[in-house]
Amino acid sequence: MQVIKKSRVYSFVVLGWAILLLVSATQALASHSCAESGHINSQRTARLSWDENTETDLTGYRLYYGKQSGQHGTAIDVGNQTACAVSGLEPGIDYYFSVTAYDANQEESLPSNEALSSEKDKTAPAISGIRVTGITNSSAIITWDTNESTQGSLDYGTTAAFDRTFYSPSATNLHRATLNNLAASTTYFYRITTMDAAGNKATASAADPYFTTAPAQIPPVAYLIRVRPVGLSKRHAAITWKTNRPTTSRVEYGTTLSYGKVSEQKSPRVTTHTHVMQRLRVGTLFYFRIVGADSAGNVVQSTGQFKIVLSGGKPRILR
Repeated sequence: MQVIKKSRVYSFVVLGWAILLLVSATQALASHSCAESGHINSQRTARLSWDENTETDLTGYRLYYGKQSGQHGTAIDVGNQTACAVSGLEPGIDYYFSVTAYDANQEESLPSNEALSSEKDKTAPAISGIRVTGITNSSAIITWDTNESTQGSLDYGTTAAFDRTFYSPSATNLHRATLNNLAASTTYFYRITTMDAAGNKATASAADPYFTTAPAQIPPVAYLIRVRPVGLSKRHAAITWKTNRPTTSRVEYGTTLSYGKVSEQKSPRVTTHTHVMQRLRVGTLFYFRIVGADSAGNVVQSTGQFKIVLSGGKPRILR
C-alpha cells in the first residue's frame, strides 16, 4: 500500500499537504467517528477532505489527530470515504491532522503530510480616532479607539526616537494617555502600540504624529500692597493690592508665620483686590500672605507684616 496521494487544500493554515477545512467549535470531549451531516456539533467541527487513493487493494482510511505536532494520538476509522467531519474539538486549541490508507490485511500506508487547524486570532487590532486634546504648557491628553479590547502603550519624546513611554495595562476599547511634566513650547512626537488578548499587535499615529505644548506662563505680579485701618473700630484693617492680570484672591494672617486665619476666598478674577481683617489686637505684630491664581492656574503670592498702633487716639498702621 503506497502513501496517500497529495490532498486537496481546504485549510487556511497548512503544514505540508493539507487535508482539513476548519469551520467552528467548542466541546472539550473529542469525537471518535465521523459525524453524519445532520448530526454535526455546531459549536466546533473540523471538516476534512482528501484525494482518493487509487490502489486496487484499498479498503479504507484512518484519520489521526492530536494537539501537538507529530503526536496524533486519536484515530478515526473513516472507512472507504474521502471526507470526515470531526466534532467535539476544544475551542482555542491547535489540532494537527494526518491520514493513512489501509488494505484488507490492515496493512497501513505512511501518513500524509501534517495539516494544522488553528482557531487562534491572528488579526491585528485596528486603531482609529486618534486625538490630542487638553494641551497646556506642561501636559497633553492623547486618546484613541480600538475595534476590540486591547492593552495599549504610547511612546513619545522630543524626537521620533522617543524616550518616554506611557503604559495602559487595562484592556479596553477606549484609550486615554495623560502626559505630564512636558516642557513648554516644545514639539513632541508619539506612536501608539496596542495588543489584543491573542498577542496581535498594531502601531499607529495620527496624520501629524506630533503636538506642541503651549508657551510657559509667567506668574501674575502683585503690586501696590497696602494695609490701612477701616471702620470705627480700632481693631479692623484692610489689605488692598493690584495684580497685572485677573486673579482670585485670599489673605492668610496671624501672629506667627503659620498664620492660622484665612479671609474669604474671592473666586471672581479681578485686578483690584480688597480684604478686611477683623478683631485684631492693637499693638500686636501680624503677619500676612496674599494668594491668588489666574485662569491658567499660575499662582501669585506676597507676604508682609503690620501692626495697629494708636496715635492721638486714632489707629494707624506700622509696617
